[in-house]
Amino acid sequence: MKVYKYRSIEKDVFDRDFKTIESKLNDPFDIYFDEEISQLINILKILFPIKELDNFENQFREVLKFKEKIGVYCLSRDFLNEQLWAYYASSYSGYCIEYDLDKLMDRGQNFDFQYQFEIDYKESIPRLDINDIINIKNNFIQKMFATKKSAWQHEKEIRLIFDKYGMKKFHPSAITGLYFGIKTPDLIKQSFYKLLKI
Repeated sequence: MKVYKYRSIEKDVFDRDFKTIESKLNDPFDIYFDEEISQLINILKILFPIKELDNFENQFREVLKFKEKIGVYCLSRDFLNEQLWAYYASSYSGYCIEYDLDKLMDRGQNFDFQYQFEIDYKESIPRLDINDIINIKNNFIQKMFATKKSAWQHEKEIRLIFDKYGMKKFHPSAITGLYFGIKTPDLIKQSFYKLLKI
């Protein structure tokens, strides 16, 4: 499957993409969700003051802290989306990188790759509750890291989740195309042509 990353021409983004295209990738994203489990743990600790609940609480806190450490790379299934060109590609002055999704998920390049999710678009942000612990089939991780408000469904987003935040490696053959916006400056195009030896 082909996936796409829209990029602006701001200097820091452009510089980072040059490094990305040479050997690496990285894109942080804030993850939003509510959780009711902490409140339940507090109630249980009052009713049943046993050490195991303290251990469970500590482990649950570690799961919640995990979101601060992970790496998330956000992509789209659509390279012709006008809104994405406007939002993320400097109003058609940027570019869009086409990737082979299977090659981005290659654990030989990134041993810390864990999950690939298509975003689940909902009217409200996800809520983690006791059912998420009892029924693992609800996919706790997907609920935490791959749910967005339905207002964003036009993005057709796919997320790659890595255990650690930071630059990632991928084989150069993972890049299968590069699209320029109608306003992309010639200097940007020429820089890519030179880099890619076109």
